[in-house]
Amino acid sequence: MSARHKFEPGDLPPLTDAQNFALELRWYEGKMFRYVDLLTGFAARHRNEILREAGDARDTDALCAATQRCILHAGSVHMPTELTDQKIEMENECWYRGQEGRHDRADIMITWAYLHGRPWREWRLREYFFVVDRCQDKIVAQLLPTAAEG
Repeated sequence: MSARHKFEPGDLPPLTDAQNFALELRWYEGKMFRYVDLLTGFAARHRNEILREAGDARDTDALCAATQRCILHAGSVHMPTELTDQKIEMENECWYRGQEGRHDRADIMITWAYLHGRPWREWRLREYFFVVDRCQDKIVAQLLPTAAEG
């Protein structure tokens, strides 16, 4: 694996029922609403790439599937936000391990990244895919010109 691994479609196995439930719960608790703006921004920034990925198709399902493929290939939607969120997870791990008497923060963070970094990123991608499905109209609005734009 290279230092900068990009996810490929086969890297993400199908979701389990428990994972689907967890995504639904996170959505209804409002924990993924902040991703809507990140995803519409991604769609706007990667508009040409997404439209190329969709080929001649301009229907909602095809455009959202193309958006998801572009997210998958990019491996990220908004890196600063994702890095901040990962740092929060690492800080939480440091606190948990501190409660056990372990205080080597650098070692704890390196271990977290080794054990949980890839699964964390995979889960974040799944969350993004879920939000794309939930907010199709907002995503498509970023991709297709309005009547006023021509």
